Amino acid sequence: MKINFVVHSLDKKNMGGVNRVVIDLAEALVEKNFEITIYSLGQINNLCYEISSDIRIISLGMSKHSTNQYSGLQKIK
Repeated sequence: MKINFVVHSLDKKNMGGVNRVVIDLAEALVEKNFEITIYSLGQINNLCYEISSDIRIISLGMSKHSTNQYSGLQKIK
């Protein structure tokens, strides 16, 4: 099963609790054979935390981003 996460940024300058929780959850799920991708809206120059090589990281490289951009994503109800 594939699971995608979206965060504002995984760059070191934006370290925070949300990134830590998303990465910890992704690490636990990848150990259970889930295919995990984390999308970072912002550009990543230096990763905020070490991440398993089994987790796919995609930076959308947006210079300006906000939670309004999540409106196009399907949310679990």
